[in-house]
Amino acid sequence: MRVLFLVTGVGYGDATREHANIAALLKRDKKNRVFIGCYDNSYEYFKNKFPTIKISGYKIPGRNLRFQLADFISKNYNLPFTWVSIALFLKNKLSRFKPDIIVSDFEPVGILLSKIINRKCIILFGYDPILFRKYYSKNKVSMKVYFESKYFESVYNMADKVIIPSIFNGFKKIMGYNYVNPIVRSMPKQKNSKILMKKLGFKKSPIIIMLGGSDFGHSIVIELLKVAHKFDEEFIIFGSKLKGIKTRNVRYIPFKDNFYDYLKISYVLCVIVPIST
Repeated sequence: MRVLFLVTGVGYGDATREHANIAALLKRDKKNRVFIGCYDNSYEYFKNKFPTIKISGYKIPGRNLRFQLADFISKNYNLPFTWVSIALFLKNKLSRFKPDIIVSDFEPVGILLSKIINRKCIILFGYDPILFRKYYSKNKVSMKVYFESKYFESVYNMADKVIIPSIFNGFKKIMGYNYVNPIVRSMPKQKNSKILMKKLGFKKSPIIIMLGGSDFGHSIVIELLKVAHKFDEEFIIFGSKLKGIKTRNVRYIPFKDNFYDYLKISYVLCVIVPIST
């Protein structure tokens, strides 16, 4: 079976999730083949691992911890036209690969392409309509959040199948949505933490700040850099696209495949995610 994966490149979460799915697909049958269309962080992640083609996708502006809908629309107003051009571009570029099915990690271009080449499209994403409706029935949400939910569901409704990872509804089919358990990655082989700390260049256990692949959380890092010198701690900042970090106790690492090694020697992990209100 030949599978085309279209993966959003805003951060690394979608890419690492699809890597796990791709690995399982190839392990299940060595005759299976994959091709990946992606951009930004997902392209950097996949380009040396699998056959990959670079496309365009969402642009997520802002460096604070709040998702700004108006800014998002201003940066992505022409995205529907871009999706059409990308779908036609992929149709020509994949004439030899000829996918049997398309898996889209919330890239709507996958749905357009599936209609053009007459193939089914599976959407894989973390938004849970059932959970949102339960929350919405008891709590007040902003119009922005409400319209975001409607956008997600409209994309879901155009797909042939929707798969949603969930800790509440694993391996169930509810209202046409297919729920599965989340992927739990196994830890690498245990290593002596003292030896590992020396190998990674640390004298003491560091504090890890995980930003992800987007620029969200950049403002917090700027504030941290102003006061980090006052603490007798070592900080590691993972993710984002930062520049000019030159302090004695702050180390910046855009991305590492051996992230678990750093996690093993750390004593505090801070994960920074944006909110939408």
